[in-house]
Amino acid sequence: DDIGKAYDIEYTSTCFTSTTSQAIAEKAGFKTVLEIPYDDIIGPDGKLAFEKCSGKSVKIMEKKLKN
Repeated sequence: DDIGKAYDIEYTSTCFTSTTSQAIAEKAGFKTVLEIPYDDIIGPDGKLAFEKCSGKSVKIMEKKLKN
């Protein structure tokens, strides 16, 4: 938060890929902007791109740094 405020950055956005990191981000004040289930991500070969991921989805989350 402090670095963003020091550089006059209004928002920060990050891609969170695990259930644990998503939960920690939420506790830190991040809000989900977009969520894509791993089962919906198909590779160029027509197969699941992330079949070995233990999480259920990838989330793009953002946090407002300035009031």
